[in-house]
Amino acid sequence: MIEMENPNISISRQCELLALNRSSLYYKKKEKISSYDLHLMRLIDEQYTKTPFYGSRRMTAYLKRLGYSVNRKRVQRLMRIMGIHAIYPKPRLSKKAKQNQIYPYLLKGLEIKGSNQVWASDIQYTSERFIQILRKNDIEISMDSRVFDNIFTERLWRSLKYEEVYIKDYSDVREAKKA
Repeated sequence: MIEMENPNISISRQCELLALNRSSLYYKKKEKISSYDLHLMRLIDEQYTKTPFYGSRRMTAYLKRLGYSVNRKRVQRLMRIMGIHAIYPKPRLSKKAKQNQIYPYLLKGLEIKGSNQVWASDIQYTSERFIQILRKNDIEISMDSRVFDNIFTERLWRSLKYEEVYIKDYSDVREAKKA
């Protein structure tokens, strides 16, 4: 319809007469996804089905272990095209309530020499019911305001939840313990 080489009517005027946006005249359709990228996407999809907690870093490492020469940006792009992303906890899931008592940090400089000398946990530390149980059993309460001591416990439970529990459908506690 548009005559690109017409000396009498400019391209702008032709587009105006046909009610076309001139930019659509120059639009070039995106190239199709290469067969190599489609192959990578199939591998990503298969692995993601098994491990939905894999982000682009772990997925890139997985593909490299299989012998594929990929970088993280490519994997990110392919995962974005596929509409998938790793399942993971969002930041700041728990916030300190102003009324909760803060306990002193008792582990600074303490040499831990044996089992059951120090325990760490990953729960709501300031729950009144929890604190009462500790007090009733003469357990000293220590809190690090930076929560440094809890990092390892947090990471263990995060891995367990996101890499096992959330992606499996256990029928009962016995089955979960067995797994």
